[in-house]
Amino acid sequence: YQLDRGRLETDLAEIARSRGIDLKDGCRATHTSVDKNGGVHGLEYVENLQTHSIKCKWLVDASSRFSVLKRQLNLQQPSNHRINAAWLRLDRNIAVDDWSSDTGWKDRSYGSPRRFSTNHFMGSGYWAWVIPLVDGRTSIGLVADPEIHDFSSYNSFDRLCGWFQTNQPKLAEVVRDSASELMDFKRLKSLSHDAEQLWSADRWALTGEAGLFADPYYSPGSDFIAMSNTFICDLITRNSETGKLALHAEIYQRMYKSFFSNTMTLYKDEYPGLGDARLIVLKTIWDYSYYWAVLSWLYFREVMTDIHFVRSVEPQLTRAAELNAQIQTVFRARAAERRSSPGKGRYFDQHAIPVMSELNAGLLNPGADIRAELVDNCKRLEALVPVLLGILDKSDSGRQANCSELGDLRKRFA
Repeated sequence: YQLDRGRLETDLAEIARSRGIDLKDGCRATHTSVDKNGGVHGLEYVENLQTHSIKCKWLVDASSRFSVLKRQLNLQQPSNHRINAAWLRLDRNIAVDDWSSDTGWKDRSYGSPRRFSTNHFMGSGYWAWVIPLVDGRTSIGLVADPEIHDFSSYNSFDRLCGWFQTNQPKLAEVVRDSASELMDFKRLKSLSHDAEQLWSADRWALTGEAGLFADPYYSPGSDFIAMSNTFICDLITRNSETGKLALHAEIYQRMYKSFFSNTMTLYKDEYPGLGDARLIVLKTIWDYSYYWAVLSWLYFREVMTDIHFVRSVEPQLTRAAELNAQIQTVFRARAAERRSSPGKGRYFDQHAIPVMSELNAGLLNPGADIRAELVDNCKRLEALVPVLLGILDKSDSGRQANCSELGDLRKRFA
């Protein structure tokens, strides 16, 4: 289900003001000056066409892709994951539920309208979305691998309509019929980007897209905002001497970059396989299981800034990362085949897959011994790999393994 970003940010602004924070709206940051000798930093911003200057002890860049501080410190770092995107907003309610009168198809979502969710339309090298917005509006967009779908084939409204006509004709029909209600059209090359450094004992930091961005698939952007802000807030409130602050800043950055690197393995060179239904179902099961068993788990257990605990469970974290690397290597090899699955009307309810529903529910139910809990999560991942790979290649390699983690998944594929 969708979160109304406008309401969230309005609430955050009101909370900030109620706590005595001087929140300046409608301004544009133009220049920063970082003091690396323990002094105060400077920030210049424009408000009502007037330039103002302020001083601060900490300077945090949350300016998204404007990346004011990141650019001035020359910390840009390219990503080896290349994807481009184009998207538009329509002043119209696009209800996917109305696209078919088949009662069996309608009943699969348990009476909940599909409109309230992000609906994906996928093929080799791309995925498109239909997302509900406030006031009955709709967002429709496309993310694609430039090696398979050239950016020039969809980088304008008319070209995107033509691209949809070739690859997703139903979407093309909906978009063309709503052309008079087009609110705006956006496009962006090179969505994924990295940063050489994210924060420093000199009391500056980058967060959100001002620092790095992986991929919009699975919507991990908010996860990385939550993690980076956790680390940054700890550094700001720690208020320790420079040496200890530098140590924590370095350790947190290694952790954060490690999380980012592991997340990027979910995307790199796997877009060619997005049209392969068998691959995507199994990949989704693994990606979410790994995410809930390790990355989300660390955040929900509030141990990300507990350096002693993180070090004590390093063997488990390392083994989980190795398992992820192992299975993503197989996924990439399969994706390279660019298989395309014809629609068969099959439904894979994620909540009916025990490992997914249990790991997800477990985030809100901490055990008495969280170290033992992580060990158990990693054991589940260890057992899951051969079963998923056996189903992927239709071999017998995973048939004798315990399939209770997957419910009747194998039957659904049959």
